[in-house]
This record gives sequence, structure tokens and C-alpha cells, in this order.
Amino acid sequence: ILRFAGWPDEDTRLDAGLTTLMAREWSQTNALALIQDTVAYGGGHVVMDARGSVRFLNRHRFVNEVPTVAEYRASDNTEAEHADFSPWVDDSGVANVVEVARIGGGTVQVSDAASIARFGRIKGEAIPLGADTDAESLIHAQWQLSRTAEPLVRVDTAKWRPDTAGGDLWPLILSREFGDRVLLGELPTTAPSDELDMIVGRVAHVWENGATWETPLTLEPAQIDQMGVCDHPVYGIADDPLCVAGY
Repeated sequence: ILRFAGWPDEDTRLDAGLTTLMAREWSQTNALALIQDTVAYGGGHVVMDARGSVRFLNRHRFVNEVPTVAEYRASDNTEAEHADFSPWVDDSGVANVVEVARIGGGTVQVSDAASIARFGRIKGEAIPLGADTDAESLIHAQWQLSRTAEPLVRVDTAKWRPDTAGGDLWPLILSREFGDRVLLGELPTTAPSDELDMIVGRVAHVWENGATWETPLTLEPAQIDQMGVCDHPVYGIADDPLCVAGY
């Protein structure tokens, strides 16, 4: 779609798609809406930064092996400037009833009894998914429930000053993008732990009066799922006699 819209390949980073798409009449919409519909159909994410670079992450992006692309530590002179690492409990995203509707198939609903007893019944928005089978829809619903049944302990942002930290910090900051997994180490006692394993949710660069350069990162806890699929070349072990369930 991006190529038909004339978008440069060098400004795109796309994960491999996991969903067979249905036929679509392109003349009924525009490129942006078509991209958003396609990504939603496959259960993924798409973001674009201020200069027009497009990043697509498929729905298995945070499964199994997710490498840490950068570490920030005081001993390396790459620590964050932001000193307030006090955590807080965010229950605004709690959903303990999750429904997934397979496009062209059935609808499945899963719930978490312990979360319902604690917070009351909170149903999230129904998730349309272009899964191949209803079994995959069930797995996707269970995965989503595992992420939303309980509140997150959050440290929202951290800020860096690469202009004052010497040359080591610039490549670790300028190359950050949505979905990167990063590690913040050697943290102050106000932090919930000595290290924070985080996913970058937003990157900003603030250059003020040509004198200071600040880079705040919006962070999310790194929730990395482990998944195995029977006889799957990537997510499973082929011909394993113990592989009797789908996941």
C-alpha cells in the first residue's frame, strides 16, 4: 500500500504480515485508512514519526525472542537525566473480559475471575481479528487478557541530555523508535528496582534555542510473551511428541 502511495522504501520498516487479507475495493477509501484497516485486521500496530518514517509491528512482535537494543547506565555515562523514577499503579487500562471476533468466523470471550472480584466486571472493546481459525482467536483473546486483567506498575518517562553526555549517548538516542526494548540500569532507590526492562512507546526530541537537546522517551513495561506452536517453523518444535496442544 505504501509503495502504491509513493512512499519511499527507505522510510519504512515493516514486520512480516501474519494474516491473509480479504479482497478490498481500494477506490472506496484512501491510503491511510486502508493501512489502518489492514493493520487492525491483522492485530498489529503502525506508527509514523514526524519526518514520515513508517513502522509496522505485527501481532507477534513481542513474543519469545525480543532483543534489548540499548542499555542506559551511569557507569557508561548514558544514564537518564530524569531523576523521578517513582512507580505508580495504573488501573485505567484494566479489562478483565476480552472478546475477539474473527472476521468471517465466530466470536470468543474470556474473563479473569480474580480481576473481576477485585475491580468488578470491565469489558474491553471487541477486537476484530483476521485469524485463520477460531482457535487462534481464542489464543489472541487469552493473550490480551493476560496483559489487561491486572493494572500495570509504571514509570512513564525518562529523559536524556545527549548534548551534555559526550559522544557515547548520541547513537543510543537518535536510533530509538517505537517498539524498541531498552534496559535502564543502575537506577536510584526511588525506582521500583535496580533495572527497568521497558518498551519505547514514544520518542520526542526537544531542541531549545539551539543550545539544549533533550530526548524524553515514553516507556511501557516490557511484557514479553512466550509462545510455542506445534509444527511451526518459527514458534514451535516440529515433530515433538509432547506437542499435543496448539500453544
